[in-house]
Amino acid sequence: MSFRQRRYFFMALVLLWHVGIAPFAVASVKQNAGVLYPVVKRDTLLNGLQLLTIEKAGAGSVTLRVRVNSGALFDLAGKGGLAEVTSAMLLRGGGSYNAGSLKSTIEGLGLSLQIAAAWDAIDVELSGSADSAEIMFDLLGAMLITPTFDAKELDALKAEQLAALTNDKSDSIALNRKARELVFGSHPFGRPIKSTSESLQQIAKADVVYFHKKFFLANNAVLMASGDITAEQVTKYSRAKLGAWKKGDRVSPAFRPPDNATSRRIVVLDRPEGTEAQAIIAQIGASRRSQDYFAALAMHEILKARLAAQSKAKVTVEFIPQIIASPYLMRVVAQPSEMVSALNEVLATMTRMQESMPTVEQLEAAKAAITARFTEQLKSNPGEMLLDIELYGLGRDYLVTYIERVNAITPADVQGAAKAHLQPQTSVIVVAGPAKSYETELKKIGGVSSTSEAAILK
Repeated sequence: MSFRQRRYFFMALVLLWHVGIAPFAVASVKQNAGVLYPVVKRDTLLNGLQLLTIEKAGAGSVTLRVRVNSGALFDLAGKGGLAEVTSAMLLRGGGSYNAGSLKSTIEGLGLSLQIAAAWDAIDVELSGSADSAEIMFDLLGAMLITPTFDAKELDALKAEQLAALTNDKSDSIALNRKARELVFGSHPFGRPIKSTSESLQQIAKADVVYFHKKFFLANNAVLMASGDITAEQVTKYSRAKLGAWKKGDRVSPAFRPPDNATSRRIVVLDRPEGTEAQAIIAQIGASRRSQDYFAALAMHEILKARLAAQSKAKVTVEFIPQIIASPYLMRVVAQPSEMVSALNEVLATMTRMQESMPTVEQLEAAKAAITARFTEQLKSNPGEMLLDIELYGLGRDYLVTYIERVNAITPADVQGAAKAHLQPQTSVIVVAGPAKSYETELKKIGGVSSTSEAAILK
């Protein structure tokens, strides 16, 4: 069977899946044997709110998760953490609930409520007994559609968050922050995703109201329901409790990309002798929508494996692609006497990946790791994957073609991804440690532009 034929076959299965006619005939797909795909039923309200339901009759509990497909990327300049603050204010009252009655209702029913703001989205998740399903929809409607945003509650929230800030000046936080700032500048990824003491004080009620009105739109959201509830019930309760949610013009993340670097830059934070040295090598990486995403994923796995096998230092690589080209960070922890050689080793490994293809054995190991992770997540948290499909526009056949796309990656694809997404010659390197002992050697790697602690910890 050709790839095109298999793709049409998969698409036919997906159609059955989406209309809820029948579960996947997984056993008939040889390369995906043993993978259990969720049976999902879909609907859409007139206001554009998408409804996804995974029915688990007899489970006794229900989880409702609403994802707003906009997040901290849209924080206002100088007001980092606005998405986080707006999300937290949903707990401070809405509809007929004030902060106290909302809390007591949730606790009285034994419900669990979690709200999280990320770069690309805001998730509101409510879990509880199946008997509480209708009131759970009522609570969601109150919080999402008609939040109170009381000024006194906002002041109280800001005071709590300010008190909770640890003013942590640890090198790990400082390096991460400075590396992002140097790579991305005024771009959203150049600022912290969480509030700082400075940004928090700049956030006013008008900002929270603006963010909610701009991004909390029915047609910019998806409701994922799973557990002991039927798709018919989800549609019924959604129409009654979320049907009044307004729709509007969705805002795309059309940010001006950061300026391309022309050379390697190094910033040093000098520390006393005897201090462990650590560094971050930072650059712009792939996005979740990149055409070569799967090749970039394999490239990332192989790079991690090579660094783990070759380096005497501890090297960790962070690859969390967002809706637009995202930070790619490599953290190096080493003895001061070994830091320069460790940095050179990481940079050389990146260069070798651009210059030559990985071995078949390396690629197969990477594919196995990627596939194992996918299978485990599909088993443990399919709702997250379904929400990501909608958020990133991955296509309704994404899950059933995932393993095939991974298996289709070639060594040449990985080398191509390395050429496209690794930047050893123009990366930013931020180093913390007793710099006097190795600053001369660092200058052989790139221009040392700053040794000011204030420049890093501003």
